[in-house]
Amino acid sequence: MSLLFPSYTLISSFIIRLAIMAEIGTIDRFSSSPKKLMSYAGLVPSTYASGEKTRHGHITKQGSRWLRWTMIEVAQLQLLCKRKPGFGWYYRKINQRKCSSVAAVATARKLLAVIWRMLKDNRPFQAVPPQREVQVAHLPPIVAHPRWKGALSNCETWCFPQLCVCANGTDR
Repeated sequence: MSLLFPSYTLISSFIIRLAIMAEIGTIDRFSSSPKKLMSYAGLVPSTYASGEKTRHGHITKQGSRWLRWTMIEVAQLQLLCKRKPGFGWYYRKINQRKCSSVAAVATARKLLAVIWRMLKDNRPFQAVPPQREVQVAHLPPIVAHPRWKGALSNCETWCFPQLCVCANGTDR
């Protein structure tokens, strides 16, 4: 499809970002932890507890189905990111032990945690390897994967690798 419409990937990433922002609304609704945002998207496991036994089941699917669908689609797109590796490594790691749908949900939860932190601190995604963390002003860095070699450059104010549309018009 991108051969026929070269700007298709730019348009689709813009629409994905708009959908995520429209579904989340203001981040102040999820002020205390990213788990509240994950729960709002319905990407948390259901819990069955009786006495001393606790069992976790499938995802709850309560909350915004559009945010859940969008985040799972973005998580599955992580495998296609070549130049800017997002969380494809995390998806593959989970997929070795579990099925692909479990890996997609786990990656979507991780992406929501990153989105929550970015919106809460009002700053762009910054992939800094754990061994050489750099403090940005007074904010702790958002850490991606040790193989990621640096921060994004020439990007919009709030972008992250899986949805990045850079200033030079490239995507992924």
